[in-house]
Amino acid sequence: MENLNDRIADDLRVWEERNVADAKIYSPEERATTKYQSDQLKELKKIYLKYYAIKEHRSDIALKNLKNKIELMESKLHKGYFSRLWEKIKDAVRFRGFVKSIQVRNEQDYDQVRSFLSQTNQGQDFKPQYILGAREIKIPNNDYYQMSPTEIMNSSFDLTRSDDGFNMTSYKVRILSTVDPSNVKEVTFQHRSHQWLNREQIYGLASGEPVLHVDHKGNRVWLKLNQFDKDKDGNTQMMRVSGDDFNIRDAIQHSALKDKLSENAEAALTKKLHNGNVVDLTVSQNDGDRVFRVRADPLGRSLIVKSLGAGNTTVKMGNTGSSLKVRYKANTGQKIPANKAGQAGKTPRKPHMKVVKR
Repeated sequence: MENLNDRIADDLRVWEERNVADAKIYSPEERATTKYQSDQLKELKKIYLKYYAIKEHRSDIALKNLKNKIELMESKLHKGYFSRLWEKIKDAVRFRGFVKSIQVRNEQDYDQVRSFLSQTNQGQDFKPQYILGAREIKIPNNDYYQMSPTEIMNSSFDLTRSDDGFNMTSYKVRILSTVDPSNVKEVTFQHRSHQWLNREQIYGLASGEPVLHVDHKGNRVWLKLNQFDKDKDGNTQMMRVSGDDFNIRDAIQHSALKDKLSENAEAALTKKLHNGNVVDLTVSQNDGDRVFRVRADPLGRSLIVKSLGAGNTTVKMGNTGSSLKVRYKANTGQKIPANKAGQAGKTPRKPHMKVVKR
């Protein structure tokens, strides 16, 4: 019988040659995925089991070396898997208002996750629900964990995305309510473009908001889903308006913001809306502050202006992570007494602008 070491070496050579060939087919990102690495590990295990089945080979040093190689790959793969799982868990426990479900692969992972969760309460009453049989851990509601607007945008929905190879991408979005965990909204739609929509755009569309998309050629187009129009497959139909066909300055003049802004403030707001941002606007005048949330509605050729109240209202950004809060301050000087000649009835100047990054 030929030397076992040579036979294993030959099989490993074939395995490595296939890896070299794959490098010409798959991108580095694809080869770094868990699935690709798991497939490579399965091939190594097949080689090991083929020789392990022959009893007289079980103590051979070559077979032991192969086993060590497999265990090393498993360790690296598991470490990468668990680090991603760990980030997912840490994200989940920060969010309140909905149940987040975490799946683990085995008892060891389950124990580590449970141990981590039991230590995250920081003195608060935090009681995770564990479902051992399903290898699943559910993170319940907990008001202690605060979430920022960016965290809401990045993590309060599940996304499934598939491409047909002809630039038509299907999106299936499942939005989890931040108030009622049992309230789940599911939306499916399709979009043809050389460039995928990002998470913020997808979240905005699924929430019924207009979003700005710039394609690979730099063309600007506003998108919005028509919730009342679906195709035979249940996909919500998308409406499109060219970014060049929507006059934002004109829309401002026909909105509730008319005459409330100085020319500079209006120009700054126009620029933010032109770039697809949702803008939180604080108008401060003699009678106090008022906060508005402003977004473009190109399909309605108008602005959506929502009053968020008066005073130091705490507001969250809309669906775009790059939004800026634009704060407009009025001239807060004293009202001019009516008994001064020529001054009666004088109105305060329009607000001036100060831009503050959120």
